[in-house]
Amino acid sequence: MTAVRSGVRRVALVAVAVLVALAAAAHALGLAALEQHVGFFAPVWDPDGRRVYLLERATRGVVWGAGWEHFTPPANAWVLSDRLLLKRLDTATGSSEVLESFDGSPVQGRVTKHYRGSIFNSLSARIDPGDDGVEFRVRMNVPRVPTSEQWSLRGTWASGRSSGARWTSEWAGGMATPDAVLANGVELITVKGKEFFPAAVLAVEAGGRYRVLLENDAFDELYPDGVPAKQVAERSGRAQDKEDGGGLETLRREGYM
Repeated sequence: MTAVRSGVRRVALVAVAVLVALAAAAHALGLAALEQHVGFFAPVWDPDGRRVYLLERATRGVVWGAGWEHFTPPANAWVLSDRLLLKRLDTATGSSEVLESFDGSPVQGRVTKHYRGSIFNSLSARIDPGDDGVEFRVRMNVPRVPTSEQWSLRGTWASGRSSGARWTSEWAGGMATPDAVLANGVELITVKGKEFFPAAVLAVEAGGRYRVLLENDAFDELYPDGVPAKQVAERSGRAQDKEDGGGLETLRREGYM
């Protein structure tokens, strides 16, 4: 009996060692990992052009599978936590305050399938500032064969009063860029980050000179020499405005980042 137990124990230890080795190999190959990303969305100026409203998304989850588009099936993502913060940034001091926090999302607590580049599902957002607050809307379409789930988070935050917004299974409405991305000749843009989490908010002057207002941990790695002028120009709406002869509402495609 002792010999049998010893043999079972050895088999169990070998099995555990094999699983650990497979997990380590998958992690080394980038096929399995615990990932965490923070990104910034929909920055706009307040009516005075001194402070910036924006949404910050922080997501953490486990990812496994290849997920290279055109070559493999999508990867699996199990989102452990997903939080959106409505924030206001003082551009003079660099300080920021959280106006409202939204914990959870349509993908939290689920295993969903995505390709690399938007492994925790992309989202679109729009903020419209007013004299005493902002109206915001967020859209998330979750892939689900044969179509997708449409989710929205909409509300109005005012000073001293929360919006009470909750995720609902419905269309969020249009996400075209508002005029409030431009104030006193300075345009707010975000720059590409990892996994559809924009890495920074820039305040860009007409000549292309910019100031980084807010950045995540990936920004220095992605832009060690600063954001290339070409990318700043591509993400700016000024050139498009000249071509279209229209207002700022024509500047960027829906779902701007």
